[in-house]
Amino acid sequence: MASNDLPDIFATHGWSVKRDSEYLRALNDQPWYDSIEPAFLSNIENENGEIFVLPLNMDVAGIIYNKGLLKELGAEVPKTWDEFLAICEKGKEKGYTGVFMAGKDNRQPASLLNISAQTFLAACTDKNYTKQLLDGSFDWNDWAPLSQFLLDLKTNGYLNVDCVTCDTIDIPSRLAENNVLFVVTSDPSLVRVVSDLNPDAQYGLAPVPALNDSYKPVFAGGEREAYGINKDTKHEDICLAVLEYMAKPENIKLVCEASGKRSAIQDVNPDLGAVAEDYAAYADTEIYPSFDRAYLPNGMWSTMRTIGSALIGEEMTVEESVKTMEEDYKTLREQN
Repeated sequence: MASNDLPDIFATHGWSVKRDSEYLRALNDQPWYDSIEPAFLSNIENENGEIFVLPLNMDVAGIIYNKGLLKELGAEVPKTWDEFLAICEKGKEKGYTGVFMAGKDNRQPASLLNISAQTFLAACTDKNYTKQLLDGSFDWNDWAPLSQFLLDLKTNGYLNVDCVTCDTIDIPSRLAENNVLFVVTSDPSLVRVVSDLNPDAQYGLAPVPALNDSYKPVFAGGEREAYGINKDTKHEDICLAVLEYMAKPENIKLVCEASGKRSAIQDVNPDLGAVAEDYAAYADTEIYPSFDRAYLPNGMWSTMRTIGSALIGEEMTVEESVKTMEEDYKTLREQN
């Protein structure tokens, strides 16, 4: 990018507006534009309503929940974090794991923080947290409840006992043992994979619980497979034809089924197994853009990996995690 030596078409990995838009051709004039899912469109629009990618599928992050165990506990899908924690406590009394985490990969606790931040902070629109994060006025003490939430999951015994050392490769087989209530994740394909391993282990996908009854649950999301065209390409007609071919419903369907992800284009019905019912049930639930991509300076994902891992390892206090977030935010914001 620095030398402007880019491919004619390239994947944007969630950054089509914030990082890549200056290098990309706007695509609002394309025949597939009006087919983009309305609930998703804001994730790829700039302030002028321009888009720069063809999104094939979308990341939809929320909570995976065990249908059978929740029914056994007499619990509904939690709509707030208090309800979520109450179910974890009920499950603990029965010997079940409340929240499964494979913390050997420090992206796992970071992902929980990043997804939970959608309702701890982003969805609290009356508090203007996201505006403050963008203009530099955010009070980092308001991050403390997020760090405390992750630490409480560990200290209250709601995480699997090997949450620090468990490897991600073990997630499907451990869920298939059918004694886990929840996973906070951006990988809904786990629902299908676990069902294949053990048909009795029936999981579903639900939105991120709201902070309290004053707010609504939301999904966290953003681009997944998404492709834009270099604005300086010498082969624009060919590139547009490639995207138009990719946008055909039968091709979108193939990509969604291979990835286990929801289509970003309307009127495509991929076979996603049991999770398809959840996508349909929550079709109108708002999808917030990935928290770190939208509201934090580039590099803060690494910071969340550091503090998340340290919190579940009980190597860092909540206060220390807040201080680390604030210091890195200020440093990286100046660099960015």
